[in-house]
Amino acid sequence: MTEAFGEFALLGDKKSWIRQTLLSRRRGLPEEQVQQKSKLIIDRLRRFPLYQRAEVIHCYLSVPKLGEVDTHDLIKQALKNGKRVVVPVTDFKRRVIKHSEIKSFEELEQKPSGLKEPKRGYLRPIDLKLIDLVILPCVAIDPQGNRIGMGGGFYDRFLSDLHALSRLPPTVVLAYEFQMVDRIETGPKDVGVEWIITEEKIYSPHNSQDRLEL
Repeated sequence: MTEAFGEFALLGDKKSWIRQTLLSRRRGLPEEQVQQKSKLIIDRLRRFPLYQRAEVIHCYLSVPKLGEVDTHDLIKQALKNGKRVVVPVTDFKRRVIKHSEIKSFEELEQKPSGLKEPKRGYLRPIDLKLIDLVILPCVAIDPQGNRIGMGGGFYDRFLSDLHALSRLPPTVVLAYEFQMVDRIETGPKDVGVEWIITEEKIYSPHNSQDRLEL
């Protein structure tokens, strides 16, 4: 866990400072480290029972220039293994995430924003109630499952939509260990996640067992 960003640093309106600091550190990761750490994280996710049981997964598409945990191979392998994969489609005007099932990685194209999203002819909206597992990114996260994202609030709104469902799918954040901070202050619109997977551990904020070594 990142000691430099402990409770004192997170008091008050410090989220933007934490966001910029950890974004800079993540962007500065050498590609070799991104791939090494991502492999450890993805291997741990693949051994995770909730992932193994899931038939329909919702997974973010990592952006290389941001240094995010790489999900591209995860998605390709999930499709190959017969899982249904849903990816986010960002509606910047309405500031919400829409959701589209993909059948192949080749159905995606890179947008000017750097995001990969389905091409126009391959949009397949899906009912959120069908999703068995949601895999999210973060900029920072604490052991209680409170996360800091890029600042647009897109995933906060998505998580709120999920919590409104009668059948709430489990939520998992993929993060590097250095993105773990002691505590993140939350507001009324912030929604936490249930699981955090890093290259070192699986954190379970809302379960009795604090960490699982899978």
